[in-house]
Amino acid sequence: MDLTLPIGDVVLNIRVALIVKTKKGFIFERHKTGYYFLVGGRVKAGESSEQAVRREAMEEIGIPIKNLKMKAIIENFYISHEKQVHELCFVYQTEEIVEKEFGKEFFIYNKAEIDKIDLQPKIMGEVIVSENKEILHLISK
Repeated sequence: MDLTLPIGDVVLNIRVALIVKTKKGFIFERHKTGYYFLVGGRVKAGESSEQAVRREAMEEIGIPIKNLKMKAIIENFYISHEKQVHELCFVYQTEEIVEKEFGKEFFIYNKAEIDKIDLQPKIMGEVIVSENKEILHLISK
């Protein structure tokens, strides 16, 4: 069961995102409405964020992740289907460079191109390009 919980008028989502680097840039998925997002998804009940990001990597891009580094925690507030959503997103980054062909639903953009795409949440671009060695905590409203 996904950790998506209705709490009064708000929906709480607990999710993970994975920054995957290739020789040409970073891997993104494109939503049917046109925006881009990182590989990832919702954490399941009883699952740690690290377990969730490894599971999502296998499910979405078929890659077992060996070395992970937590990069950020994002508190994201937005409206979806006329509901207020409060989302906690644990962002990880792979330590290795991935060399693989991906399906047509995946796109690769380099650091210079990230500002030119409709990346959601927008603040994720800051996390991707950050050279900060400490875990970032960002709030997106």
